[in-house]
Amino acid sequence: MACNFKYYSEEDIFYISREDIFGEIFSSLPVGNFVFDVDDSGKIVSLGIDNASEVFGVSSDKIKAKSANLGTTIQGNMLLIHFVIDLGIKIYNFSYVFPRNKISLIA
Repeated sequence: MACNFKYYSEEDIFYISREDIFGEIFSSLPVGNFVFDVDDSGKIVSLGIDNASEVFGVSSDKIKAKSANLGTTIQGNMLLIHFVIDLGIKIYNFSYVFPRNKISLIA
């Protein structure tokens, strides 16, 4: 999915928002340093990465993203959340899998 992204160096937060979903944030799902924002229809619309320099293992001045993507997939009873961030020096791939009966989100 095409996404907008921005790094807030003072707060050390990397933020990704999907361009194809325009709902307002209804709730947030924190998972470690990752905070998934959900709209009122249950779709994941954005992601904040707290302590981004620590997560990426680089100093904050090295966080100059070239691209970022955020997507969700439903497979059977599982929800897969995946995101890719290209910092130029390295491409980071993250995936989280949740049982759908334990989490009230949809792709």
